[in-house]
Amino acid sequence: MPMSLSLDTYNNFEQFLEAYNVKLIDKNGKLRLDDSQVKQAIEAALRKYTSFYVNKNVPPDAVDWDNTGNNVTLLSRTSLMTVNHTLSVPGSQRQDPEIYTKQLSTVKWPNKPSGELMRFIIEIKQVILFKASTKQEYAKNFLSYLAQPQNLQAYTEGSQGRYLPVMPKLFEKPFWKNPSDPHISVALQQLQNTRPAYQVLNPAYSEVAAQNVWGEVIRKIVVDNLSIKQATNRAIDKINKIFSNWYKPS
Repeated sequence: MPMSLSLDTYNNFEQFLEAYNVKLIDKNGKLRLDDSQVKQAIEAALRKYTSFYVNKNVPPDAVDWDNTGNNVTLLSRTSLMTVNHTLSVPGSQRQDPEIYTKQLSTVKWPNKPSGELMRFIIEIKQVILFKASTKQEYAKNFLSYLAQPQNLQAYTEGSQGRYLPVMPKLFEKPFWKNPSDPHISVALQQLQNTRPAYQVLNPAYSEVAAQNVWGEVIRKIVVDNLSIKQATNRAIDKINKIFSNWYKPS
């Protein structure tokens, strides 16, 4: 697993927070970082995540990986497994049936430490069209084209399953229903129990991702020996500051 400042570290750790039932934001979009139980759960998630580095279960250079580092390490056979949210690893090997179907395997996240089923965090890609844009008609025409089922189907399938279509009827296509595909079939199983990313509840949380708050403190723990408690406080302080600045009157 990445222990670096890459966005992969952020995405992986968000799933760890879910595993430890950390609810950072309530349904009304309000931060819950003042709750002592939330703080303790963050500490538990950080301790578990960084233990893989401390116990030498991940390559030492994981602290310097970019967003492709874990993929390269797996495909070069210097690591046994990796977290791969978008199926980019098997997708890159689809043209080689031997590797795709026999040498690579995709498995779901395990249950939570409590024994509960894991909830998988999903992101829904959206488009923003700026009001001041001078190319609005071009943009609308393109989006109308892309939104046609056959075009969205071609895009998602051409992306090797890295992105899932939002139109339920597209899942009836053979690409998504092939029981012999050892990767796509597992990805679809994970859709049975999901929750949206926190950005849906409060847009300020997008800055937590943009500033890679979790990746920064994880690297501080494994490289600079920052304590779990100090790292937790550092992350909480930074997130509180992000939210405060987000809603500060201009």
